[in-house]
Amino acid sequence: MVKRKTKQRQRLASPSPSSQLEKLERQLQTQVQRQNYRQALDKLKQIHRSYPEAEISQSESQLWLLQGQQEYGQGDYSQAEVNFRKALNLGHAGEGHYWLAKCLLASDEMEAALTFIQEAFEKKVLPKDYAGCYLKLLFLNEDIETIQDLITHQSKRFYAVQLHWARGILALKAEDPQKAITSFKKMDRRAVTPGDNQSVWIAYTQQQLGHWESLEHVLGLKPYSPFSALRFNSVITPQHPALERLAIRQALTQQQSLLPLIEQQGKFDSGQALAIVLEALYLIDQSDYHEAAHLIHRLPQPCLDYPDVDVLRRPLLLLAGEQALQNHQPHCTITFWEDLVESDPFDPKLALKLHLVYLETDLFPQRQRLLNRLVDWVKTSARADSQAWPETRTHPILAKLYCWQTDLWMEMGNSKQGMRMLKQAEQMSPKSAEVVGRHGLMAFAKNQLSQAIPLLKKALEDGCTFSDVYFALIESLEAQGEVQAIRDVRQQFGKPFGDLEIEPELGIPWWQEALSTQNYRVFSQLVMSREASHDPALQACQIFVESVEDEPNAAGRVALSQSSATPKWARLLKTLSPQEQIQPLQAIFLSLKLFAKRLKGIAALESQYLQQHYALGEQYPEVQEAHLILLVVKGLAAERLHMALQLYLNQSPQPGTALARIQLQARYYTQTDVLRPLIDTALSQDPQNPQLLLAKATTFDIESQAYQNWHEQGFELARRLQDAPALQAYRAEEAFQSGMMAQAVFPDLTNFAESGEIDLTDVMRKMAQQMFGSEIPPELLERMLPELVDRMMDDLPDFGDEDEDYFFEPDPLNAGLPFGRSRSKSKPKRTKRGFQF
Repeated sequence: MVKRKTKQRQRLASPSPSSQLEKLERQLQTQVQRQNYRQALDKLKQIHRSYPEAEISQSESQLWLLQGQQEYGQGDYSQAEVNFRKALNLGHAGEGHYWLAKCLLASDEMEAALTFIQEAFEKKVLPKDYAGCYLKLLFLNEDIETIQDLITHQSKRFYAVQLHWARGILALKAEDPQKAITSFKKMDRRAVTPGDNQSVWIAYTQQQLGHWESLEHVLGLKPYSPFSALRFNSVITPQHPALERLAIRQALTQQQSLLPLIEQQGKFDSGQALAIVLEALYLIDQSDYHEAAHLIHRLPQPCLDYPDVDVLRRPLLLLAGEQALQNHQPHCTITFWEDLVESDPFDPKLALKLHLVYLETDLFPQRQRLLNRLVDWVKTSARADSQAWPETRTHPILAKLYCWQTDLWMEMGNSKQGMRMLKQAEQMSPKSAEVVGRHGLMAFAKNQLSQAIPLLKKALEDGCTFSDVYFALIESLEAQGEVQAIRDVRQQFGKPFGDLEIEPELGIPWWQEALSTQNYRVFSQLVMSREASHDPALQACQIFVESVEDEPNAAGRVALSQSSATPKWARLLKTLSPQEQIQPLQAIFLSLKLFAKRLKGIAALESQYLQQHYALGEQYPEVQEAHLILLVVKGLAAERLHMALQLYLNQSPQPGTALARIQLQARYYTQTDVLRPLIDTALSQDPQNPQLLLAKATTFDIESQAYQNWHEQGFELARRLQDAPALQAYRAEEAFQSGMMAQAVFPDLTNFAESGEIDLTDVMRKMAQQMFGSEIPPELLERMLPELVDRMMDDLPDFGDEDEDYFFEPDPLNAGLPFGRSRSKSKPKRTKRGFQF
């Protein structure tokens, strides 16, 4: 009888295979939802090992594809390519082909992308849904004949929408936009490739036909003022990046106001010149030198009708070039400055600035011509005035110019010519840092790292300013596994190249960061995002979340099931040594204090865990300070709190710093001025303590002038004294405030994670209110919002090309982290140069 009961209990205790499989599948889906695709793949393999016959809704090929898409979005094209190929090998045709081709295009491997898709098409392994990729790649490669042949002789291998698009493109190439628009309209809102948009092709073709007015609403254009034909106010943001570019084009060319005269075809007349001058003067008055220069650039030289324009031209083009650089439009800068460099007298300083702009483009012939002009100018100047140009001055300059020519030839893939130019540089100045650096790059390109490392380091020590030298040294040391050497190099040389030494970690445990959000929804997401945690304090927070019975109320508090939480906490604490119980007890108390509804028994529960924490202070001195922090958060009466604090501070070797630490830790969980009297007393005795000054600041609201004054005073003192602990405290405070501002500005993270959408106008409204409070009248703020949103969008990185959509997906967890820290820090990406074989 006993044996039978034991077996019965064992059967009840052991989960059935089906329930275990369901649990593993849920875990798999959780990882997918969190975009942890690597972990999802591991979980899938675990399922296959344990249940080889099981049918899983998530395929391995799909996971490899998702992982590749994630890496693609992060710009890691080489790794993304590897994973897309894995997806393809597992049978994920179509979407796998499409993303791999995108990856190759993003890596500037146009021919490889075309060859890959062409082979798939010819072998008939490219699904018909993605046959449009082949047509588009042929179009990008300007292979019009093949497109014509395919749609004529193999039309059955394409869908109707793909054929309509191809015929439209062919019509545009044949300069027959009317025929093109007929074909594009037949696409019937279907996509040729993922992310394609029929409106783009129709809008472009209508612009070719001059149908400007019919497009104003589609592109969201609206006239701005009588003398602002080149201005526009977008009331409807285009959903496709190409539509946005068409909107800008239309704003520059639509036939309104002065634009018909400016854009008039045929002979240039005085009416056009007047329109251009008036429009340019209006734009200059608005400090829009960039657009004004584009207009002035159209006028003939010399401008006989308006001779003053010739006096204005050079200073305007100089200003416009600088403004275009600030707006990340280097090609416009080149347009403005090239004419100035070509004109007499030659301006070598402007030529050097133009060379820096050329470095950001692929305009190799123009760059080569400019470098040749600089070399000739130096040689001519040296021959004409040998006293002003002795060899000690001439040779180093020529060596640097020859080094730049070396870089240019290497970028163009001509290493032989690059070596010839380097030899000329070496003849001019063999010990030049730039010459030594290029020799190091040559060795690096051949993977001769033992030769490259000393040369690259020597070049940097001697003052080489070529960023590739620095990053090649870092990569070489990484390949050799020289961790300490990398750190030394970054500290010694990294700053000029934008590769600053990583700041020390703030050292805030994850459970404390989660609690410091002071927001239950964010707190619960953060603590539950750490599965299988070995941190007892984090486990204590997870128990709190698991025991919650309802949604947060208006105050952000939840009902806690005490019957569920307390036994779990007891079991957790029982497994820990007394010293290991310190932080879990803090986490339990803070969770209750910050998030639990004030129901019966909660106050007693708080006191119970607070007493347990206090009792550990007899054995472990560090508990005393932590306990005082908890008393501040508890809201203990000021008189009792001050007495307890004074007893502790009297025993401390640095009472002022200890008091500051308590305030700065307590402020993560509550805003209070209860310690301000004690801080004032401490400051009267130790006025040069930066941490005390910061602590005083945090007793005021962050938006107050008092906070700003005390914060600035303390930070300047810490910086002047180079007080490392104080500077660390200021970094933590800045990170905390940034995170709290992000929480106030961004929408609820749970809803955001589900919808993936965000209202930028609302974000900017909240951000402005956070920053300026009531200083800006509401009606003025509403008028400013469209421009603020536009500027915010301009500052976002460009994730796309002309034909496809890209999506920026913020990390909702990091967005809500008060300390906003990233779990992985990387150095700036190396500029692409020719020394990479």
